[in-house]
Amino acid sequence: MAMTDAHRLSLQSFMTKGVMSSEEVIRLHAHACAKFQVYHVENGHDEFVKRINRNIQPFSMEIRVAKDEDDGNQVYVLVRTEESEICKLISDYQANELALFQKIIDLIIENGTGMASSTDVLNIVLPQPHKLLKIDKQIVLDKLVAEKWLKKNQGQISLTTRSILELKHYLREHFPDDVTVCNLCSNIVFKGNNCSNINCSVRLHFHCSRDMFHGRPNAVCPGCGTKWPYVVENGMEVDSEQGTSSSSSSTSKKRKR
Repeated sequence: MAMTDAHRLSLQSFMTKGVMSSEEVIRLHAHACAKFQVYHVENGHDEFVKRINRNIQPFSMEIRVAKDEDDGNQVYVLVRTEESEICKLISDYQANELALFQKIIDLIIENGTGMASSTDVLNIVLPQPHKLLKIDKQIVLDKLVAEKWLKKNQGQISLTTRSILELKHYLREHFPDDVTVCNLCSNIVFKGNNCSNINCSVRLHFHCSRDMFHGRPNAVCPGCGTKWPYVVENGMEVDSEQGTSSSSSSTSKKRKR
């Protein structure tokens, strides 16, 4: 079924922003329907998005839905579905800006925590002819954060849901031994917990782990049956042995190679 003007307006918004929260998509759906006098179905935004997807699929584009690694909130991301190099995926950046972005990705993944400090990012040394002054690196970093390719929280830099979905093929190709998927949602996971059994490869996002084990006092690994060492208390995942939250403890665990 063809798109209406309401669908086209919404697609234009996605092409401008790249990523939206559920609340933004719900508001956009209501606004577009009202503007073009299209019948509005409450909570019908997902079907609305599906019609857009059916029409943009021939152009190798899709609006995908995933959860933010930090808070588990649902987000909608417009991505290119064809495999391509990072320079083609992010065409609005200069060569030296892309070189810095690639180095930031390297640093985040090499750290094994899903994060890198902003200080380390600004100390990245780029080879000629891509050298940048520290002040210029800060400008590029701010731009990547503003356009939701990177996230900055308490001085730590991490990949956003937009980057993880848009750069999925790039990440898997360039970091095959470091990039793993969550055993619950099947999306790439950088911030999560490993099963405590060293012979088990199960890894879960923090939010997926909370969803799976909430209200289950005797939680076990879905892969090997080993006791899951993290329990959910007041919505937070806590190390049952150390009594620390997973956001402060297990993000520092090195991902298994």
